[in-house]
Amino acid sequence: MSNLMEVDKDNFEEEVKKSSLPVVVDIWSDKCEKCKEIIPFLEKLGEEYKDRLKIVKLNHLGNRRFTFQFRFKGLPTFLFFKKGEEIGKLTDNLDDSVEKIQEGLKKSIIKLLS
Repeated sequence: MSNLMEVDKDNFEEEVKKSSLPVVVDIWSDKCEKCKEIIPFLEKLGEEYKDRLKIVKLNHLGNRRFTFQFRFKGLPTFLFFKKGEEIGKLTDNLDDSVEKIQEGLKKSIIKLLS
């Protein structure tokens, strides 16, 4: 079980858009093996950047209508928010390895915090 906060349509505004910290939103699904493999890496990043960044999970299967507004093509997808605005997106290309996704995520977080 992950220690990352779950968001949905009911608390997204408060937890993401009104956050005083930059936010990474992990759009994931129980049916996505890469999504499950990345959770420990996300938890590690959450601990590493806990005073500078918030990482939350948004389950696509439980929130399909809500997640469609973010226009993504695959899972996992990561949205990057700063001051309430989406400023970036990282979406898995089907042939990306978990390691490649993790590398892209780390680079995107460094950029988000700069």
